Amino acid sequence: MEEANANDINKMLLREFGTFEASPKALFRVVLANDTLTEVRSGEHAEWYGDILLRATIGTMRSPKYTYLDNVYVLERQYGANDDAVKDGDGYEPIFVFYNRKREIRLPLRYDVCKIYALLSIAHKPVKTEKMIQAEEEARVQRVFDKRMDILQQELSDLSHLFHHKEAVILGASGETLPASPNLRGAVK
Repeated sequence: MEEANANDINKMLLREFGTFEASPKALFRVVLANDTLTEVRSGEHAEWYGDILLRATIGTMRSPKYTYLDNVYVLERQYGANDDAVKDGDGYEPIFVFYNRKREIRLPLRYDVCKIYALLSIAHKPVKTEKMIQAEEEARVQRVFDKRMDILQQELSDLSHLFHHKEAVILGASGETLPASPNLRGAVK
């Protein structure tokens, strides 16, 4: 079977699966993994000369996105936000590499293979990371807090109105009536 053109496949993927949420980026795309596909990444970086490690540095630098792949097509899916280590990425993550299992033979680029893996990716529910779970919990706690603060503010507003019109009193611990204003409490005997 003849290998397809990556541009043609990307057009078909865009037509069939559309874009990622409200962005103009295609939900799926095929790219050639080579040195031109880069991202800015923070962390530990190793510089090699063949099999010899020249140095390891810690910092932020632009590096090839797929250092472990060489001139092979990769089907990627747009997931939006990158992980914390990626400072300038495109939000795409690999879902299929056109290699055989042992990464010895480059497989031909075919649309039917892309479509199968795209459909599998859509059907698969992504696993939530610890960071995602923590963010959801923080958002839930914030919603509960905001709701309770709204209720409390409404109740305080209602009480303030009643005190202002002398339709409410404050009872002390022993049952005596206290003035509503804290400044006058010491004057009551």
